[in-house]
Amino acid sequence: MFVRRGLIRGANRPGCAERDRWLFTVPWVAEFAEERLTFQAVIFFAGDNGSGRFARPPALPETGGFLRAEMAVQRAEYLGGVPGCWSNGTSAMSHGKGLLAVSWEMVDKRGFCVMGEPEAALSLTSCLRLVGLMHELGGSGAEVVCPSHLPIFAATSGADIVEIGEHGFWRVKWDERDRLDRWRRYLANPDRFLRHIVV
Repeated sequence: MFVRRGLIRGANRPGCAERDRWLFTVPWVAEFAEERLTFQAVIFFAGDNGSGRFARPPALPETGGFLRAEMAVQRAEYLGGVPGCWSNGTSAMSHGKGLLAVSWEMVDKRGFCVMGEPEAALSLTSCLRLVGLMHELGGSGAEVVCPSHLPIFAATSGADIVEIGEHGFWRVKWDERDRLDRWRRYLANPDRFLRHIVV
């Protein structure tokens, strides 16, 4: 395991005056400032839009990667064929195929991989291929952290799911998620939802 737990050390925890700063008004961040979060080989963060906060990561070692879907094509084209990166040239591939090509090359890295909402580029079939990859990575000694809105990824065998929202963060089982029930109800009867949106 590359990351076993996440925490804010005592000296860096916000004082009383700092708790009014915007960052610490985000419920799960405020809770994280008080608690520690343990990590598994594959961990998903799930929540509604706006639950998280994006910040560019610091420089990563060769055994690491940060892949945000909307940056994938540009980075893949730029680094394709560069030693230490991926061998496949992705300039002739679609966004989704390029993302998958880069992701599969990462299987051999056995490192720490952050995949930021990879569903933005992928069809259902490609999402399922990525589930297979994440499962393989988790069993190979790699570690995957993936914020995602889709229940497809969170169903990865053996994955840990951390729900974040207005009440902080908490661990859930895949079939206990409220959002999963919403997806099921929507797919079973889209008109029930759409009649309130489409006039």
